Amino acid sequence: MDGSKLLFMLSCGIAMVNHTHAQSIQLLDFDETTPITVANLHEDTTVQTSLAIVRCVDTTPAVIPDCTCNLAYSNGPFDVWRLNNDKDFKAYFIGTAQATSTIDYDTQRTHLIIARCASPTESFTASVTIEVDILPNQQPVISNYPSATSQLFEGNIINPLGTTIYTVTANDPEGDALRYIMTQSPENNWLTIGAYDGVIRTAVDTRVITSDYIICTVTVSDGHDNIVNNFIVAARFQNLNTRPYISNLPSNITVTEVQTSGFVLETLTYGDDTPPTNHTALEPDCSVNPVSECYKIIYESETRQLKLKTITTGQLDFKTTSKYLITCVLSDGYLSSEGDVLTMYGYKCTDQSTEESCSDDDAFFAALIALTSLTLLVVLWHVYCRGKKAAQQPPLTHVYPSHKGSKIPTMRGYI
Repeated sequence: MDGSKLLFMLSCGIAMVNHTHAQSIQLLDFDETTPITVANLHEDTTVQTSLAIVRCVDTTPAVIPDCTCNLAYSNGPFDVWRLNNDKDFKAYFIGTAQATSTIDYDTQRTHLIIARCASPTESFTASVTIEVDILPNQQPVISNYPSATSQLFEGNIINPLGTTIYTVTANDPEGDALRYIMTQSPENNWLTIGAYDGVIRTAVDTRVITSDYIICTVTVSDGHDNIVNNFIVAARFQNLNTRPYISNLPSNITVTEVQTSGFVLETLTYGDDTPPTNHTALEPDCSVNPVSECYKIIYESETRQLKLKTITTGQLDFKTTSKYLITCVLSDGYLSSEGDVLTMYGYKCTDQSTEESCSDDDAFFAALIALTSLTLLVVLWHVYCRGKKAAQQPPLTHVYPSHKGSKIPTMRGYI
């Protein structure tokens, strides 16, 4: 086939790396400075994708103007073929379903394909190199941001569960499915975000919320380790509901174990400064610890009093139980009071016949302790003063006539 010409044309240009009988091959529009064709492939591509056309033509008039191209080399899931009803050969990414290896931007960013083409009689051959550059997956983009002012809501009105606070709108360059995750401060889970729609909603009735600001931090992920984080939405609430209160608790009291049934331990004073819409009537709910002693104490709604209950067996036994914790909770249907505890201490009487005798014993022992303490203090002071006085006196001496009036110190003591 002397004089025949074999033409290789690519969609991005015409290129030839090596050939046989080069003097017999004519290359059209070939740029000698760019012998390699470059194609781009996104790392998320999963289906069979055409990368470049390898067009081969034998121009010799005496033969059929046709040639064949095949894959000579590839370091990835690529091949060269001609599909049915397609007049051109093409370089393909074969798709993940058929591939034994994958494409990953972080693992390998460039692949090479060498396609070898030949004339029908194999008289002329040539090869073309295609460089495949892998494009990385791009992170999502959040398209809307809150305005300079925070999102403002009324707290102490009827805002049902699921009230929309804000919608985070994000897009992904590759069209990947996005997932939204949110943290909030304070961490009370008052708000929630739709995992797939980015809508921040109330997770509770707003009359439960006790913070003026809820700072929401949103993260958007495309499932390919690409995330957009630290997107801040500040939800502000005004005119908040407040907790009801018991104004004279917490408190401590001390009683004797001979107190009789009906003895008033405490009269509760309570209220609510911001009663919410459709609030429930205030009624303390009181409990006793230890639970086994709860039958001895009762709350009387009519008088708002905590009392010793009328029982048939023994009333209080501080030898067995020395302390009672009476906790009362007041709720408006949304918020409850906190820390309202009456702590009752007691002591055992030596004479339990009457309350008066126990009180007399108490007074007697209290006076005895006070008197004993005072007596001990006086005695200690007297000893101290005598010791200080003796320390200031000179040594004692005796005069013996045989020594002619000389003074001989014989001892030192204290008077």
